[in-house]
Amino acid sequence: MEKHEAFLHIAGLLNTKLQIIPLLFGSLGLKKRLHMDLHADDIDILLPGSFLTVGWDKLVSLMAADGYTLFDAEEHAFKKARLCVAFADIEGLTPFAGIDLQQIPLLTENGVLYYLLTLADYLKVYEASAKDDYRKNIKHKQDQQKIDLIKKALSCLPLTLKSFEEDDLLFLSGTGYVFMSEKAKKDMLAASQTRRHTDGNYFEMFSLRDGIDIIGFVSLYSKEPGSVSIGLDIREQYRHQGYGTRFAEPIAKLLAEKGFVAIRNTVRTDNEASIRLHEKLGFTLADQYTTDKGRNVYVFEKAIPENKQLIGKA
Repeated sequence: MEKHEAFLHIAGLLNTKLQIIPLLFGSLGLKKRLHMDLHADDIDILLPGSFLTVGWDKLVSLMAADGYTLFDAEEHAFKKARLCVAFADIEGLTPFAGIDLQQIPLLTENGVLYYLLTLADYLKVYEASAKDDYRKNIKHKQDQQKIDLIKKALSCLPLTLKSFEEDDLLFLSGTGYVFMSEKAKKDMLAASQTRRHTDGNYFEMFSLRDGIDIIGFVSLYSKEPGSVSIGLDIREQYRHQGYGTRFAEPIAKLLAEKGFVAIRNTVRTDNEASIRLHEKLGFTLADQYTTDKGRNVYVFEKAIPENKQLIGKA
């Protein structure tokens, strides 16, 4: 069994049997980030420390039921055929490398939930490891190679937009959408997939991705040919990092491909962050009014240049 497939299998068992969301660590996790084979020797998994102490027996039983044998209790390491799986506590990341556990991205793959460090956090880990006497003497060259690869990758991470999918519903946490009912979320997904809002007008959503991380979402809504309203919602943990500005170009490219010639956005007058972003991106304040619900809003407009196609391509 390929190592990443083996990890997903174990992570799935941890999800369902012990209600744990593990973190994929080590070279196997970095391979996922860099999209290159780093020849990981082991499958390194981080868990809440309590499962390596008071919950240890449950973990041993889980692994034994899946055919793994405990061969190093001190390192919490198990073997099955050519696979070696080692567990450690996730809390150790903070004192060791200054990792904020609350900001580690959550991923879903084939229905399995797991955490994966960002490349920036991996850089912190390997730079901290390079100061460790053992790794300095034994694995200095390997660690430095990984540091160089991470730094190179950080300089050219791709920003992409991907059509909204059912798995993305999980990542509405930390956005304004989290307060929607489950039915409303499912209706929103269906509307995006059919490209038609419940009122019959064009509607579509996309997830915003930095590498493999979902940074936030953008929604497109149009009730007249050529003009579109866009709703941008960055997930809380990624705010104030410039993503609104960084995604402006790929969003503009998407709108041009869809055949829109102008953006017309309404923004609440008390939403200072959104107002600043619109001003920074060159929008013009075109109107101001009070909605039926008593909310004061601004209307910002901006032309999409050199685009003469109509909404029929949406």
